[in-house]
Amino acid sequence: MAARKRTRRTPEERIQELEAKIALVKARAEQKRVARNPALRHVRAALKAIDRALAATQDPATRRALGEASTTLAACLGLHGLKSSAPRMAAVREPDRWPKFEEDTVLRYIQEHPASCSEEIAAALGTDTTSLRAVLQRLQTEGKARSEGHGRAMRYFAETGS
Repeated sequence: MAARKRTRRTPEERIQELEAKIALVKARAEQKRVARNPALRHVRAALKAIDRALAATQDPATRRALGEASTTLAACLGLHGLKSSAPRMAAVREPDRWPKFEEDTVLRYIQEHPASCSEEIAAALGTDTTSLRAVLQRLQTEGKARSEGHGRAMRYFAETGS
């Protein structure tokens, strides 16, 4: 058997390794302390109940609502350094089931409610923002509507000539 050459760690390397182990022990102790919090135990129980409900239902609206609640509760646990035990099921998104809207319906809403954001328009018309985006872009291309702002702060206005 060949002799292996041993490399000795410097005192600084040993100290760094020990400090890393101490940090892990402290993190585990904090997680255990937080896990004993009664409020967070109830959040975990609610999360498990939501997962069971998600597995039991096929209704898209119910699944979407349960998915949003599940995401919120999982984020709450994450803020306290805990991971949810059950895997999260994403909210079911079925854009084909959303009603399709004509440009004139969206334009009429923008005329009656200037400075509306896409979320407000989608909620009022009973659709989702993904389906609405294409219609809003067509209205802008045709010069019937304009937008101000960027991202979620974008607001839509009807052009006066439309």
